[in-house]
Amino acid sequence: MTTLSINLPEVFDPGTVTWPMIAAGVAGLLILAAVLTGLIWAARRAVRSVTAAVVAGRLTTRRVLITVAVIAALGVAGIGGARSFGAVSQKFDSPLVPLVADGMIVACTALRLAALTRGWRIPAALVTTYVFIGGTVWLNIDTAHGIADAVAHALAPLAYAVLVEMLAHLLRLHLRLAQPAKPRLSALTWITSPVITTRVWLHLSRTGSDDPVAARALVQQVIRMASRLATLCPSRKLWPLDAPRAARTAALQTIRDGLLSAGELASLLPAGGRVTPGELLALVDSAALGLTAPITPDESVGTADVPSSAERIEPPGAPVWLLAYLIGALRTASSTAPVHHPPRTAPTAPVHNDAPSGAPASVHAPHRTDLATHEPAETGEAAPRKTAGPSDAELLDAVVRHAADQGGAPLGQREIRRATEEAFGRPVGFGRAKRLQELAGWAEPTATESADDPAPAPQVRGQLQLVSEPGENDPDNNSDDTTTSPELESSTSR
Repeated sequence: MTTLSINLPEVFDPGTVTWPMIAAGVAGLLILAAVLTGLIWAARRAVRSVTAAVVAGRLTTRRVLITVAVIAALGVAGIGGARSFGAVSQKFDSPLVPLVADGMIVACTALRLAALTRGWRIPAALVTTYVFIGGTVWLNIDTAHGIADAVAHALAPLAYAVLVEMLAHLLRLHLRLAQPAKPRLSALTWITSPVITTRVWLHLSRTGSDDPVAARALVQQVIRMASRLATLCPSRKLWPLDAPRAARTAALQTIRDGLLSAGELASLLPAGGRVTPGELLALVDSAALGLTAPITPDESVGTADVPSSAERIEPPGAPVWLLAYLIGALRTASSTAPVHHPPRTAPTAPVHNDAPSGAPASVHAPHRTDLATHEPAETGEAAPRKTAGPSDAELLDAVVRHAADQGGAPLGQREIRRATEEAFGRPVGFGRAKRLQELAGWAEPTATESADDPAPAPQVRGQLQLVSEPGENDPDNNSDDTTTSPELESSTSR
């Protein structure tokens, strides 16, 4: 009976082979088998696709180039991975280290490409892949025995990384997942204007915008407005961190935040002069919060013409209490006007003298009993006379001045009539002269006046004075209205 004996290579010493090494070998064989199976499947699919394209006439230069590039990339990546695996295995005398490192690189790359086909993004997949690629490069360089050997060992994982990234980018373009590149700040821009570019970069980071040109224009506008605000609202020389600086910073912040544009802020500021921090904040806040509309540059005023905040907020107009007071005063004046009701039975009609010389005098008409046709309707207000003479106050003032000119001595009734004739062109009657004498304090009231007959009220210009007449033949009633001319007396006697 023949016994079969398996002679293992000298490399595998039966005493040194352990179960982890056996598991690693099995895993390596499985991976190799999977890779070979994939290559065979890809080759067959490629051949079928090329054959179908040739038959249908769809084989173009673009497709040929893409196919050749993918095959070459996979071949180079496979060769580089095998070389890296061998070098690291020889360094550590174990295939587990290269299996973990290279297997992690392949797994992360496959997962990332699979996610790209769905339009997904795996967090930290790219970073993890490059960490393991960097470790593999370091291990390959450490196994080299010279500079040329180190470069040769480092090129294998680097070629794999570059080809995988190209394949991933090609896949993104094919699936239309790539986005157009955003404009960025170039290095030359940083070198030529570092301060402005830093402000632009901070503005882009704070606002999340992606237009460096617009951000740079905004920064330049803020700088221009800062210089103008410094001239209108300057700070103290020995204390720069004061209220004007805070007001200027708040005004410039409205431009950065987009509440106001630089042009709107410039239109709010006066053309010359100085403004206080409070006035500057009032102008900016009222426009930023929408309380008032920004004025045009032609309507800008100086510091002395800038209204206060109360005048800008309150609408112009008279207060309500002032209007109410005026209306109440007018009503009170109209209700307290003196109105005398006539106690007589018939009104008197004035009769004018046609004589060319002398003042016209009114004559009482005879009493009539027909009240229905000639008596006017009584109203709430007395109508003024057409030929109203001077009032008692004016007559009294003229009489007092005449007495003062004569030395201040009391005047009699005749002198009073003479004084009124000189002042107004016509004398008063004796009854009115007596009343003026009593009003001036030069004569005591007569004893015949009873308590029921009060003193007559002073006459007001333009108002009808109604007095009661006890009889026509009263000798004391010698007013202007009772004086008659000789012609009327002769016509009456006839």
